[in-house]
Amino acid sequence: MLRIDGLEWLAATIRAKPDAGAWYREGTSSAFMAFLDVAVSEHSDELIKNASARQALVELVAHGVSRQLPTALALQERVRRLR
Repeated sequence: MLRIDGLEWLAATIRAKPDAGAWYREGTSSAFMAFLDVAVSEHSDELIKNASARQALVELVAHGVSRQLPTALALQERVRRLR
């Protein structure tokens, strides 16, 4: 449940402060994408049931795609299939 909450917290932070998406440390974007990947892989049932968490995931993946982060496009396709 903490990961699901984390999705919503991160999405709210990026919505409130778009500059928060600027990565300052090497590897941060990889950790961000790994977090999203694990959320989809291990919590797909919960994401299907929880509309707000699913929307947060969609926003975060879209953020990754907009920043051209590795694996973001592939993850976007997996998220699209959750619906």
